[in-house]
Amino acid sequence: MTETVGNPAPEAPVAVTLLGMLSGYWVSQIIRTAVELSIPDHLAGAALTAEEIASRESSDPRATYRLLRACASLGLVSHVGDRRFTGTPMSELLREGVPNTVRELALTWTGPSHWRAWERMPEAVRKGGTQIESVLGTDFFTYLGRHPEEGQLFSIAMSGMSAR
Repeated sequence: MTETVGNPAPEAPVAVTLLGMLSGYWVSQIIRTAVELSIPDHLAGAALTAEEIASRESSDPRATYRLLRACASLGLVSHVGDRRFTGTPMSELLREGVPNTVRELALTWTGPSHWRAWERMPEAVRKGGTQIESVLGTDFFTYLGRHPEEGQLFSIAMSGMSAR
């Protein structure tokens, strides 16, 4: 029997890649949370602390700091020292009302109408068809009509994609 000491198993890079894929939804939800807390908009003008953002958004300062650190690890914001963060070119694309924003698209793709449907994908593959009706209780556009806030986000997101 041969024992490998000090050398990672050849499968290690594959496992690391697979673990990154499995945790990919974390990134989507980090982006959604940052957008819902208007972090890109808050950081557009100046470097702020988590406490300053938390005060503006009525969020928990410690959780806001952890969110900002997660955002920094993704390049969504920059940590500039002294617990202060600033926006980046990526966060600029998540601001409200700026040219070429993908803010509404981020909220649409990570929101209930899209997010919940993906959790039912195995069922859709087994049965055929789509999972939208089983999740939303109706077809997609009727759902959007009954949920005007999501409908508005979807409309803005699709207009933005068409403009690109």
